[in-house]
Amino acid sequence: MKSLKTAIFYAVLLFLVFTSQADAYLDPGTGSYVLQIVAAAFLAGTVLIKGFWGNIKDVIDKLFMRKGKNSENGSSKNK
Repeated sequence: MKSLKTAIFYAVLLFLVFTSQADAYLDPGTGSYVLQIVAAAFLAGTVLIKGFWGNIKDVIDKLFMRKGKNSENGSSKNK
């Protein structure tokens, strides 16, 4: 397994060292396309988090065992 990882490492290294020059350019539309992809990923992540916020909050509550809720409920019953 170690020899396979070493062989892959050297193959990638040789590929990067001996690359040929690319006669290419990025046109102005490419920048706006990349910006759209970044904005869409950000908005999709926001909607995903908003949709699952209750589940996320429950997991965080269970992880940290919110003692504030128990003490507030107990003190309000005593009044």
